[in-house]
Amino acid sequence: MSGPWIIKPRHEVSAFGIRKCESSERIWEVLTDLDSRNNWRDHPSQFVLEKFIEGQVFHVDSVVKDGKVVACGVSQYGTPPFKVTHQGGVFTTSIVPYRSKLRKDLEKLNQELLAAFNYETGVSHAEFLQSDTDGKFYLLEVAARVGGAYIANVLEYASNFNLWREWAKLETATKERPYKLPKLRREFAGIALALANTEDPDTSNYTDAEIAYRVKKPRHVGLIFHSPNQKRIDELLATYTDRIAQDFLATAPAKERYDD
Repeated sequence: MSGPWIIKPRHEVSAFGIRKCESSERIWEVLTDLDSRNNWRDHPSQFVLEKFIEGQVFHVDSVVKDGKVVACGVSQYGTPPFKVTHQGGVFTTSIVPYRSKLRKDLEKLNQELLAAFNYETGVSHAEFLQSDTDGKFYLLEVAARVGGAYIANVLEYASNFNLWREWAKLETATKERPYKLPKLRREFAGIALALANTEDPDTSNYTDAEIAYRVKKPRHVGLIFHSPNQKRIDELLATYTDRIAQDFLATAPAKERYDD
């Protein structure tokens, strides 16, 4: 199998801890370095080796009850998270059109994936890559958790369900008070998010009416956009990716993993 390859932690989230290797020699260098650390978490057995495939990355975030996906958001990353984490830039993700074949294919794959795991009740975050070479979908990861980077907020604006809230409702449901899904809607939302070069970035001059939420986190700048029009979301993400990069963008070396 030809390279490049990815060495990826089994137990982490996001793109932290992932190493891209262009040669087999580099793979052995990374594995030898990990082995020399002499601790369980960095042992090579705690990593997987995968082929690196160029393509577009999608995520499907689901509410699951009795083995059936009762609500899900299907979204597409702008720049894939690995590239944002390791090369810098503005992270974006937005809703895939509801009636598109692409969305239906991903919903079907997601349902089949969760059924294969016998996943009965809860929430999930699955990522799929569509190869630029052969057009096929490849599974990147799946986990019984809420997606990060304010994905839950984006879905709430677009579809009227919040993954955290639905998860709590599923866990606390009883025969007397059974789980009830909120009324769903089919609108659009997206987020542009980046590290900022100032502790408290001032975005008051960002005034488009579709700005529904402003991220309040030190040294971060982020905006969630909401509209019934998918093309408008695309326009806003393109515009604000450039504006945020010019006004605030900062970069930092990628962490190997989250701190303990």
